[in-house]
Parts: sequence; structure tokens; C-alpha cells
Amino acid sequence: MSAGVEYFIEIQQNTLKKMQPHFSCLLCDSTIKTKSKGDAVAVDIARGHLKSSAHKLKYLVSSSLRSCC
Repeated sequence: MSAGVEYFIEIQQNTLKKMQPHFSCLLCDSTIKTKSKGDAVAVDIARGHLKSSAHKLKYLVSSSLRSCC
């Protein structure tokens, strides 16, 4: 399991179009979505974000702040 996955939400469009869902990381305040069908799948980009050092660092800082105060 990746660190900080509890901060991730999936946003699905409620339209008749077949749109890919996009994701939002509440910890990093970032939105992950694709622009066109030729781009990488949003799930793969979200997985990459969860594995990034920036996300892991923010998770460690936030968890240490919660435990000390």
C-alpha cells in the first residue's frame, strides 16, 4: 500500500460522454487528469504521484505533525 492513499479521491463525471475519471490529492493540493485520449491513463499518473518523493515527504511531515501535537 502506498503512503498517503487516504488523501486521494476519484472524481467521476456524471455525463453521457465516456470521460475518464480524474483524481485529486488533498495532501498535495493537486489534480490529476488527462487532456485527451492519447495521453496516459489517469490511474497510471495517479499511481506515479503516490510513489513520488514529494508526496511521500508531505505525508511524512503531516503524520509527524499529527503525532506530536
